[in-house]
Amino acid sequence: LYPKDEDALRIVQYNVGYFEKYVANSIPMVVSMMTELEADIVGFNELDCMNGRHDIDQIAQFAHGMNGWKSVFGPSAEWNGGHIGVGIAWNPAVTGELVEEHFISLPNDGEDRGCLVLEFDSFIYATTHLEVSSSSERLKEVQTITARIKEWYSGKDKPVFFGGDMNEYSNSAAVIWLGTDWDRLSCEKATFQNGTCIDMIFGLKGEGSYELLGSDVGTGLKSADASKASDHFPVYIDVKLNDN
Repeated sequence: LYPKDEDALRIVQYNVGYFEKYVANSIPMVVSMMTELEADIVGFNELDCMNGRHDIDQIAQFAHGMNGWKSVFGPSAEWNGGHIGVGIAWNPAVTGELVEEHFISLPNDGEDRGCLVLEFDSFIYATTHLEVSSSSERLKEVQTITARIKEWYSGKDKPVFFGGDMNEYSNSAAVIWLGTDWDRLSCEKATFQNGTCIDMIFGLKGEGSYELLGSDVGTGLKSADASKASDHFPVYIDVKLNDN
């Protein structure tokens, strides 16, 4: 259902709802889904890490299920004796070595947010989960993220990809503002079960050389019922990284 070119790097962005939206533990379901999708790197939103709700590092457990994958958790906020946040898991056989990592804290009057940024041998990927209740805060958050990423990676000649649960529609102020520095790479299909598209992936303009091969949302997977794994669906892009 989701064919993948042999030269493609498949980048997935997925809000997993703490792996418990509709079942007690959806990690095995998501492992099956990402295996079927042939994902190479996944940015996750809504993760628990060693807190009172789940006393495990959820993304590390997911990576363990993927047989040889690695992961980094980004602690966005302290919660219930531990943390909640975002994370990235990847297949090092495809992505190459992790070069460096950064975490951008995005404090606000509601729930603190964050953006995890990982640099690999040939590309950079960042994931975030923007503020849910305030459009003005979301605009400030994408401005902060963009400024930091450009400070670190402008001129490195590596493609820079940025995904997340934006909690915004395509015509929102934050997404329109992102269009100044970023190209929207992911498709417009619904990523949330209410029929809206709020999970997106972008590419930083003018950085590195790559070709967008396609994008889709994984709603019709055979290995697991995506509507039971989370209230979101995984969105992905396929890119071909060109030699610089």
